[in-house]
Amino acid sequence: MYKIAVVDDEVRQCRGLKNILMRIFEDVQAEAFTDVPAAMEYIEREQVRVIITDICMPEMNGLEFTEKIKAMDSGAKVILLTGFAEFEYARQAVTCGAFDYLLKPMNPDKLQEVLNRAFEEIEREALLKEQHESMQKKLDMTLPVYVEKLLNQWVYGGVSPEEGDEIGKIIPRGKDGFVLAARLKGLNQWKRTARPDVYADMKKQMGLWIRDEVGKGWHCLSFFSNVLPELMVTIVTCDGSFHGYPECLKKKGLFDRMPFGQTEEGSKKIQMVLGVGNWKEDLAGQIESGYESAVNCLQYAFYFPHSSVMWADYLLPRCISHIHIGLAEEELIKDALRAGEEEKAARILETVMERCLDLGYPNPRQWRSSFENLLRHTALELSCSLLFHADSEDEESCEKFQEHICEYLHLLAKEISQDKKERNTEFSTKFQAYLIERFREDITLGEVSRHFSLAPTYCSALIKEATGKNFSQSLITMRIDHAKRLLGDTEQKIYEVAADTGYKDVKYFNRVFKKETGITPIQYREGLKGIREDEDA
Repeated sequence: MYKIAVVDDEVRQCRGLKNILMRIFEDVQAEAFTDVPAAMEYIEREQVRVIITDICMPEMNGLEFTEKIKAMDSGAKVILLTGFAEFEYARQAVTCGAFDYLLKPMNPDKLQEVLNRAFEEIEREALLKEQHESMQKKLDMTLPVYVEKLLNQWVYGGVSPEEGDEIGKIIPRGKDGFVLAARLKGLNQWKRTARPDVYADMKKQMGLWIRDEVGKGWHCLSFFSNVLPELMVTIVTCDGSFHGYPECLKKKGLFDRMPFGQTEEGSKKIQMVLGVGNWKEDLAGQIESGYESAVNCLQYAFYFPHSSVMWADYLLPRCISHIHIGLAEEELIKDALRAGEEEKAARILETVMERCLDLGYPNPRQWRSSFENLLRHTALELSCSLLFHADSEDEESCEKFQEHICEYLHLLAKEISQDKKERNTEFSTKFQAYLIERFREDITLGEVSRHFSLAPTYCSALIKEATGKNFSQSLITMRIDHAKRLLGDTEQKIYEVAADTGYKDVKYFNRVFKKETGITPIQYREGLKGIREDEDA
């Protein structure tokens, strides 16, 4: 659980931001402070990892606050809240050690994005720290394990000058090249069933396989990631006679000769997706960005589930930082579901997805999160109990994620339809009882809607759905049915029947009765008498 401190001299904003944090994140503990000294004491005592603070406060400005936190050497990330007037000041604070800044008024989605990056940075720093501490025990390790750990630290920029010199002995300096990041889906499961010596041999064989596939003229060194599960990294440098990537990466059948993980039937237990990083001049001097490009492009296999090789040179320039789903689009989806038009809702959602992808490739995590939030908001506003939760398989491809969304829309529409049917039945019963009690009075739709605590337009729609008639016609029908019973069962005068039915003007009652039945009240009564006389005869 991450501890977050919110520091702002404005009480309302301070509490509001704390509430937003607690709503967005389930695994955070947020505390709010309007007093800087109290906040500093809490931050130091509780080892707070993230601080969100206003850049302009009476006791201390953003630069001073950032420097205080930095002096603690706690690794806490400072995120500054700033208006446009202090924009350049905020940027200056970031150069002095602040993690990032957020412009007011604050966008909750932007807040979530920045915090997720902060959490990832914290986790990465923790892993690097752990790796660095582990490297101090390298004398107790075997050489292959030590080298693997050293290379893991190196690609993250976490090695000392002495360790860098050791790496220089095995990785050529000044050579052009790139990084390959191979995601081996199924490796962990395979590893659980393999003996340690078999697993160690597999790692060696994989490195030799990559080297053989790349061919002569290239230097390849492979190792397995200690940070990312099921990831094999290969550092590839050339001897100067090559310009461009190895041809093997552009040909089909690259993975057909993988040296391990086959079933008895010959199919692969382990599926590989290869991320090809950006080409770098002097790769050793740019190893961090080279590694990052290779690993980053792997996640975009989400949009290309049938491709085995992801190219950073193609993908990363086409990535977009965020996507936007308009409120109007969200309302169209809700309206379609309310109207029971499931296919229309699915088409609208598909159009929104296509529009987003027309702009480029969003971060898959943000893509899933944006549409998950859209569907959850929709379900909550429509009072549905079925909330959207992505399956683990939806992490793998955009296609599966879209299929899951379509399945969810079907279930959501079904629940809405059932709720609507039950709601109409319940409302119909209550509305009929209300009319029986009040139909003699000059009631209006406004009075009915207030009685049921509904908006007039919504109340009118419910009456139409429940009875098949609008409010006025429902009232007239009940009055005329009552008048018919009085005309047949009593000897009341016509004006008395009219009054007992809710009509003070007998002439108006006669017109309404004739319009509804086709005959006058007198004709209706005489007709009933004639029928009864015939029955008696």
